Amino acid sequence: MNGSSDKKITEVVAALIWKGGRFMICQRPEYKARPLLWEYVGGKVEPGETKEEALVRECREELGITVSVGELFTEVVHAYPDLTIRLSLFHASIAEGEPQLLEHRDLRWILPSEIPDYPFCPADEEINARILKLSEENSPEHLTVCGKDYRILRLLGHGKGGYSYLAECEGALYAVKQIHHEPCDYYQFGNKIEAEIRDYGRLRDAGIRIPEMLAVEPETERLVKAYIEGPTIFQMVRDGQSAEPYLAQVREMADLAKAAGLNIDYFPTNFIVRDGLLWYVDYECNAYMDEWSFENWGVKYWSRTPEFEAYLEQKRKDAMEFRPYKDEYYQAVCDFLIELNRADRTHVNWNWARFEWMAEHPEFDRDARGAIGLWFEGEKVVGAAIYDMYFGEAFTGVLPGYGRLYPEVLRYAYQTFRDDNGLGIAVNDEDQKTLEAVKAEGYSPAEQTETILTCSLEASLPVRMPEGFRIEEPDPAARIYDLLWLFWQGFDHGNDREEFERENPIVLRIRKHARPELALAAVTPEGEMVSFVSVWFHEGTDYTYVEPVCTIPSARGRGIASALLSEALNRARALGAKEAYVISDLDFYKKLGFRETQHYTFWWKKDE
Repeated sequence: MNGSSDKKITEVVAALIWKGGRFMICQRPEYKARPLLWEYVGGKVEPGETKEEALVRECREELGITVSVGELFTEVVHAYPDLTIRLSLFHASIAEGEPQLLEHRDLRWILPSEIPDYPFCPADEEINARILKLSEENSPEHLTVCGKDYRILRLLGHGKGGYSYLAECEGALYAVKQIHHEPCDYYQFGNKIEAEIRDYGRLRDAGIRIPEMLAVEPETERLVKAYIEGPTIFQMVRDGQSAEPYLAQVREMADLAKAAGLNIDYFPTNFIVRDGLLWYVDYECNAYMDEWSFENWGVKYWSRTPEFEAYLEQKRKDAMEFRPYKDEYYQAVCDFLIELNRADRTHVNWNWARFEWMAEHPEFDRDARGAIGLWFEGEKVVGAAIYDMYFGEAFTGVLPGYGRLYPEVLRYAYQTFRDDNGLGIAVNDEDQKTLEAVKAEGYSPAEQTETILTCSLEASLPVRMPEGFRIEEPDPAARIYDLLWLFWQGFDHGNDREEFERENPIVLRIRKHARPELALAAVTPEGEMVSFVSVWFHEGTDYTYVEPVCTIPSARGRGIASALLSEALNRARALGAKEAYVISDLDFYKKLGFRETQHYTFWWKKDE
């Protein structure tokens, strides 16, 4: 991020719309900012709109289409010279209409592999990199079946019998299935390719609507089907749409299957809706058993039932991966802490700024940082266990929706970060779920506490710097010695320079997201820095975090630090901060208008 930006963050939404293996991109007109660059259709969120409502409106205004908005694909924050945006890209499909160039200069449907051929807006670069990565990871480039070459566009699905891909051959789209022999602990297979051929015939004879089998190559265990384009029932239910309009059709299929002595696999991933018709796109069928009929089993997954929710949770768990911390994950951890505190401020004592402040603090045990535990879903951190400066105390947390992961994170922290006194974790006194979790793991409350004070920045604060002092933005590289000498005195280590130079290595530490205009010093007419304040702000948040304020003893009690902090908070306010937080219960902050908003008790667990 450009630290000098003074623009508030603007919420922007966009649509990732697929047609077969290609997705839609639009070219900006020459008279707008970022002329002739390519982008995803969308625009700004207006006051009072949800992001989904804004995306529906933008697609109607720009392309004349009605879209069905699915789940969030990704979210990025980017600073342009004229504005800073948070871009939320949603999966979407065209529900009605044909795209028209109402505002854009051009429109294309491209393959992921064609992304480098188009100059995109800078905010889209991170999105494009993710689409390319997913495309490369999930698909081979080509598969040959019966002498024809099929170019693989993307993975459609991975079942217990094989991988299904969307493929292109001679200008037409097909579904190509590659049989696999991965173990399945709940299903026994015979010859899979023979079963596919046999079951296709049985289903066709039973009158069940299935895609046509176009080619089979037993030697490579590959087959080609007609491609049925449309959402699966699973996707519809997951995204909040009702499957009710299609229950009559699936029950008709169930009656046909039973009459033929068969059951089909009624799990909703196997059914696609195209033009109002329901298709069973898997060829699997088995001898009829009442317990596996639609009414006794399948219907449990055709709405947001407890069974459906449990399946979603298991999918999330299966997609998770534990990784020890590496420096390349630094930004992912910051993003995790930003998102963690976006919905509520339960964990505001551990925000992205505290992590960054700690990571470059001289007391931080950098040699042990590989012990930090991270839980990833894809390339996104959804859970973390981080020691606080050194072992003995830790932060543990998971994003909303990943609560079942928390006991695992908690156990990892204890096993990894405890010292001779055990492990202490600060828990918000109002956070009932975390309190229940730490109690269940054997933690007990201690007298040690932590207080968060907050100050509203709805209005600017008065800045009353005593006469003769001025406010500067000190250059850390040029004045590192002077800053460290100020910190030494200001945090009450004394004024012995020889001891300072002996005990305090002069090391310049660069913090990635630090903004120079928010790190301020009060300076005497002679040029001596006597007080220092640093606050943190990130465009992805609406708050600022205050580092401990530092003033040398001889300059205290004169209002210097108060004026300096007020100026820093006013600058953060101009960037978009609506409130400020500090970990403290000092009267110094309360006199400036801070009040207690969160209280934390340390819970400790010791070795049995």
